[in-house]
Amino acid sequence: MPRQGRAPFMMRWIVGSSLQYRFLVVGIAAAMMVFGITRLRQMPVDVFPEFAPPTAEIQTEALGPI
Repeated sequence: MPRQGRAPFMMRWIVGSSLQYRFLVVGIAAAMMVFGITRLRQMPVDVFPEFAPPTAEIQTEALGPI
């Protein structure tokens, strides 16, 4: 469990660093997006799940003639 005083300092540092190096942050984000798009285009179709509703089969037994 984090200490109470450390979390605001860490968030302030992350936001401050991101604003100071904003072009680097935007460049890394753009590179990650390009990488993700290229990997998505190279992905085989079999990797995507089929969007079919789940089905259940119920089997019962009955005694006597039908």
